[in-house]
Amino acid sequence: MTSKTPTGTYRGPGRFEANFFRERLIDLMAADLALDPAEVRLRNLLTPAEMPYGIGKLVPYEAAGEYDTGDYASALRRALQAIDYPRLAALSGSLVGGRRQGVGIGCFVESSGAGPAETARIAVRRPGRVELHTGCASSGQGIETWMAQILADALGIPFEWIRVLHGTTSFVDEGYGTYHSRAVVVGGSAVKVAAETLVEQVRALAARRAGVDPAELLWQDGEVHRRGRIGEGPVLTLAELADEGSAEAAAALEAVGRFRPGKLTYTYGAHVAHVAVDPETGQVEVLRLVAVEDVGRVINPLLVHGQAIGAAVQGLGGAFLERLVYDEAGQLMTGTLADYALPTAEAFPSIDAITLEEAPSRLNPLGAKGAGEGGIVAVGAAAANAVAAALAPLGVVIRDLPLSPLRLPPCCMVREARGRGTGPAWRSTSTPTTSRAGSWIGSARRARVSGSPWSRPSPAARACASPTGSRCGRSSPSSSRSRPNGSRGWRAPASTARSFRRGRTSSATGFWPSKAPPGTDC
Repeated sequence: MTSKTPTGTYRGPGRFEANFFRERLIDLMAADLALDPAEVRLRNLLTPAEMPYGIGKLVPYEAAGEYDTGDYASALRRALQAIDYPRLAALSGSLVGGRRQGVGIGCFVESSGAGPAETARIAVRRPGRVELHTGCASSGQGIETWMAQILADALGIPFEWIRVLHGTTSFVDEGYGTYHSRAVVVGGSAVKVAAETLVEQVRALAARRAGVDPAELLWQDGEVHRRGRIGEGPVLTLAELADEGSAEAAAALEAVGRFRPGKLTYTYGAHVAHVAVDPETGQVEVLRLVAVEDVGRVINPLLVHGQAIGAAVQGLGGAFLERLVYDEAGQLMTGTLADYALPTAEAFPSIDAITLEEAPSRLNPLGAKGAGEGGIVAVGAAAANAVAAALAPLGVVIRDLPLSPLRLPPCCMVREARGRGTGPAWRSTSTPTTSRAGSWIGSARRARVSGSPWSRPSPAARACASPTGSRCGRSSPSSSRSRPNGSRGWRAPASTARSFRRGRTSSATGFWPSKAPPGTDC
């Protein structure tokens, strides 16, 4: 039994967390082997020649799956090029303007287009008015726009003629809604099937009236023409038929299409984050995030771009801000938006989203893959790897999220830096460099809401904050060389320093030095 909040689906449910663990493990392995994290991935990502690539049965009640199409390394190379990875990798761990720079990578593959079937119904009401009914439901992804685009392209009619209706089974026999990035893949394909059905119905009617074989006729821009004789004018037009009002015309002007996906299709991509970390406070600034995703085919570039940017911001919120906090009695302390930290429009101003169409899917008539969830999947992994790279010289290991300053004991990082004999970690003689503007994540201005648990440091942080009467300040026989250093905390002996690669200590919160000084719990 538990009194904690039950979990529910969220954008990319499970993928965000799974990618964080996998991509962190890859970086830890690369560090152990003294390899570049980007090179490790480029050597091991699937190639187009290996597609389709069988992945077996991932869900007990589903059939075995396979990655359908893709050039995974191409997406990563594009992200690395966009962020100037060689230059940033050389800066990782170095002090620039008093903050440690870091760059991190996260790759992902995201399934999309889940079944069962989806339905679309088209009804031409009058000249200039075509209704499209869909079983999908809108959750803000702009289905009224891109479904109308699909239908307008399929029929060759003006976009303005079309009205999209959704959210009810009064006009379609069945509809399963919006989930698993399926609206375009399944719902959009149903629209295309319905449009093709309507075209065949109108062409068959035109063939009967003209006394010719339907194969002798073709559909072009809402009109039926004789093949090779388009200049002679149309045999029949959609507008004429809609204005006719006969029962024969009405039957031809209504069509239903269903699409049932046989397999999931897989979108893929890479995220690369560049951060600057203040080793004294634990504050992280995301200087830039590049998100690259191949969605097979883009229906509306602006909507896809909005999905990618929104998903990236949502992912950064999960990486740095969002957390359910409970007190000792199990009472939820972040139950309102006054206490639960969410990213705002100004929090992450430097996000570049790049959408690719290099590998259309062969599993649906549009060639489309999902575009709603991939943008969040690897954000936490890339951000965590970037922070880990920045703090690697201090022996800090990242093991969970979120990476909010108030979950971290900053004095432990400062102590580790001092223990290396390099001088205060927060001071640098390096020449500051100009970077794109970012925003302090979890800054006091946003996080320290009155009465908010985010304004209270964790027990470990509180213990580290005061040299007297704290676990961090309590001396022990094995740490007799440690001594207070004014208001800056405690200086650790150099022998306590441990490299990032050799860190093995686990922790339940935040990122921690791989080994804390004796007599402390930091």
